[in-house]
Amino acid sequence: MAAAATLTVDFCGDVRVLKAGTELTFGRLSELEIDDNPYLHRKLGSLAYEGEHWWLTNVGRTIVLSLIDADSRNRFTVPPGGTAAVTFRRGVVRFEAGPTTYEIDLGVNTPRRAPVTERLEMQAILADVRATASVADLAVLDTEWPVLVALAEPMLKNPTAERVEVPTNRAAAQRLGLRMPQFNRSLDRLCAKLTEVGVDGLVTEDESSLAYDRRVRLVRWALDHQLVDAGDLELLEG
Repeated sequence: MAAAATLTVDFCGDVRVLKAGTELTFGRLSELEIDDNPYLHRKLGSLAYEGEHWWLTNVGRTIVLSLIDADSRNRFTVPPGGTAAVTFRRGVVRFEAGPTTYEIDLGVNTPRRAPVTERLEMQAILADVRATASVADLAVLDTEWPVLVALAEPMLKNPTAERVEVPTNRAAAQRLGLRMPQFNRSLDRLCAKLTEVGVDGLVTEDESSLAYDRRVRLVRWALDHQLVDAGDLELLEG
């Protein structure tokens, strides 16, 4: 089983690092003391780890919490009695008590992800696809992984986009510093291996639509099955 992520909580320089199995409450008279503001609940919220995510729970009576993704600025409203998962790396918990607005900074430190082959096999099992390939058969994916990340880069940076956008083969090759023949061979191997484990639409006899359609299908499948995330963009640096 993979190690759980840690959560760094920072309120005005009061920094707490939480591990799985621990819980932190915050409010006027809680483990994390916010303020002696009389409008503030003694216990307003809590942060705890469960089921591979950190969760924010509003245990107050009248104050509404806002959970904000610091990178995309997506906002989730957590009413009294409500709960929301912290699914991003950096976030803010914002709330108002009387005339005062407060913010608590959150930072999720995710452990190093499992090797690509392990992640792929797990996704195949969860999706109930034809997982007939062995680990040895899929090992080559570790060398082709930057190709997938380069093609998914626009969507990883803008996950709320209404349509799937992928760069051209040439643009992705330049992003990786590869020559076109090398990039195309890597992409061909990647699509062939994924086809072996039941991913459709990556191999077709229609050469006119293959180049664009398979890139879109590849990126869409990887995002839908959470095979890549923003953390993988580190592979493109340098």
